[in-house]
Amino acid sequence: GMLTNFTTIQKRIFYMKELERMEETGEMQARHKKERLRLRRELIKLKANLGGVAGLGRVPDAIFVVDVNAEHTAVKEAQRLGIKVLALVDSNCDPDPVDMVIPGNDDAIRSAELIAMALANAVIEGREGLSKKQAVDDVADAAVED
Repeated sequence: GMLTNFTTIQKRIFYMKELERMEETGEMQARHKKERLRLRRELIKLKANLGGVAGLGRVPDAIFVVDVNAEHTAVKEAQRLGIKVLALVDSNCDPDPVDMVIPGNDDAIRSAELIAMALANAVIEGREGLSKKQAVDDVADAAVED
């Protein structure tokens, strides 16, 4: 439900960041012991559940799924919202709901890790190329204005 309930998830992420800030500034120490324990437990739970998506400011443009059968809810949510789905698809999975099929063994950890690392490196390269292009465009725009 993370994609379709993104506004609720964002509120919880904001609350998690607020609890982190309270802990860093020592504001949590000023609270009663019982409340301090409750807040710390809540922070630990929020970090475990939302730590990986804490940096998301909006719904993603695409998602990568390793096992389409196990993550069928995420795939359905992505389809409903028009989010592109890239997936490592094994022979026991239906490739129809996936936008970009990557054939491979979705059960082997090494296989999934290899594909995930290749995708992550491609995204990093793409972002670096985009930032370089934007820098060149900014210099060209400044030269035209002068």
